Amino acid sequence: MRNQGMKSHTLRYIRGDAESETMDIYTRVDRDEAREEYLDCVKPLGL
Repeated sequence: MRNQGMKSHTLRYIRGDAESETMDIYTRVDRDEAREEYLDCVKPLGL
């Protein structure tokens, strides 16, 4: 996903590198935005 252009903080959020509440506080990752970015990056992989 990183090679497809996903932002590193979104990738950490999806992988669960930190508690979701902590990630929300410090990076302000919008869950809907993260989902859309994930789906955009996964589509080219053909998964």
